[in-house]
Amino acid sequence: MREMGSDHRSDHQTEGVRKTGVAEFLLRYEVEFIINSFMGWVYEITCVWLVFHYYADRGVMTLPLIPIYAFGGFLLLLFVRKIKNTAALFAISFFVTTVFELISSYVLEWIYGYYFWTYSGWPLSIMDRSCVFTSLIFAVMAVFYFKVTHPLTEKIYGKIKPVYAAVLDVLIAVPVLSDLLISLIREYS
Repeated sequence: MREMGSDHRSDHQTEGVRKTGVAEFLLRYEVEFIINSFMGWVYEITCVWLVFHYYADRGVMTLPLIPIYAFGGFLLLLFVRKIKNTAALFAISFFVTTVFELISSYVLEWIYGYYFWTYSGWPLSIMDRSCVFTSLIFAVMAVFYFKVTHPLTEKIYGKIKPVYAAVLDVLIAVPVLSDLLISLIREYS
């Protein structure tokens, strides 16, 4: 017997919604990984150009991707995905990305043995490993992710047939994982 007021439709009966499988789920987040990593790469080379007036290919991969930005985006999914208010989304993203950048700097230093970035001498630097100014930019990027990228991938991923999604999963994952593996081997050689 059902409780009063409960939704009596099962997941398979929900009108207009096709239940997605693993391939579609993976494809969605692979695409978001690529978008966020590429946006991070563009952000970093732009910052170096504007601040230091030269081009520097940032990151450890050969592809124009900086995965830490994708991991930051996925971390934000845990904390802010249900927040609809843009100001609240911005504020919480500011805090989360600041903490994430601080922790990431220590983890990457421990793994690789050197600093990937420093904000030494920057105004509003936080322990030389984060900065209020960059955290504001990260919060803007987070709002873009939640207001544009994430909803767009949600609309698209459910429309792709599972067999095509599986093929695209492999076509995306193989070059990215290969590049990451080669980059790590090169770094530790």
